[in-house]
Amino acid sequence: MYLLKGFTPKLPRTRTYKYYMANYVKGIELYNEMIYCQDASLAYTDKLIEMFTLIAERFATKYTYKYPEDRQDCIQQAVVDAYCYWHNFNRHKIPPKKEGSMAFAYVTQIVKNGFFKSWRKIHQDITEAQKITINRSAWMNF
Repeated sequence: MYLLKGFTPKLPRTRTYKYYMANYVKGIELYNEMIYCQDASLAYTDKLIEMFTLIAERFATKYTYKYPEDRQDCIQQAVVDAYCYWHNFNRHKIPPKKEGSMAFAYVTQIVKNGFFKSWRKIHQDITEAQKITINRSAWMNF
């Protein structure tokens, strides 16, 4: 095989985007489920709660915890907040062809706020430097 000067061949990727997303939430599916629940005047469906749980669990992998119970408490509060506030989603403010990404960003922000609300409640007496640390390898995979 001849190599051109300054040319670096691309190595085959071992895992594709679809591999990572196969067991995760797709934005358009989340959007469709939220709209279905809003149109049918349902509080939630099992699929919607499962999606909230997957988003919260993936968000929780970005951090390391001193106690595993803290992680579970934060995930639980994040899912409860997503359940409480998802109905405020306004589909009429979304530009066309952005439905999936906007719904996903909306729910992710709710999960993030619920996660840190629980974290602040659990660790009121700990200094800022001791509260939470970012696991860099997990951050790259989020």
